[in-house]
Amino acid sequence: RIMVLRYGNLIEEGVTRDLLDDPKEKYTRELLSVRSFRKERYQPDKDRSVILEVRNMSASYIKGIKVVDNINLKINRGKTVAVVGESGSGKTSLARVITGMLPPLEGKIIFDGQELAPALKSRDRESLRRMQMIYQMPDVALNPRQKIRKILGRPLTFYFGMTGKERENRIIELLEITELPEKFTERYPGELSGGEKQRVCIARAIAAKPDLIICDEVTSALDQLVAEEILKLLHNLQREMNE
Repeated sequence: RIMVLRYGNLIEEGVTRDLLDDPKEKYTRELLSVRSFRKERYQPDKDRSVILEVRNMSASYIKGIKVVDNINLKINRGKTVAVVGESGSGKTSLARVITGMLPPLEGKIIFDGQELAPALKSRDRESLRRMQMIYQMPDVALNPRQKIRKILGRPLTFYFGMTGKERENRIIELLEITELPEKFTERYPGELSGGEKQRVCIARAIAAKPDLIICDEVTSALDQLVAEEILKLLHNLQREMNE
């Protein structure tokens, strides 16, 4: 499914193929006119349970100015929902609200049937593990003073208590999954390309074995070819993790 935001408001929502073929709102049509999409045969998936539900969500950075306003959203397990809109439309703010980095003014976040605490610091470790976020700028998301081994090892220890050989084997496995060589364990983020750094961010996210991954414009800082590779990787990982 796709939902279209503008100025924090929901403009339109619908099944991906239906919305791309026949958008109802002028703003959606303007967005789609910017670039063309390759059409693929649409095959409806089997019914899946709802993993995330956002109810009547509003949030603000400054009192009296809402950056998202009365947003409702449902995401089924194993599905992809694209939130689209121009810069400043509220996409990142919505992601921050869902992950608890921006506590909402009102509304509820229901994750796998349980209401989550509004603020990140109030959520338990298991809730944190099950919902991961991949950020727009890998240069900011990765600690430049830590080697890739430590970056990937931290969630393994934090969430699963892994140490020693078990953790090392899993780090190597995560690199293989994201199509990075084992030798990268000894490198710093500054020694990697933009696409390689984003793959490390993906590896760190899946290290937690999450049920939901939120991607905040993960290809916007990459050139077109590298961006396509990252999207293919995410698509393949989603398919493999839901088999």
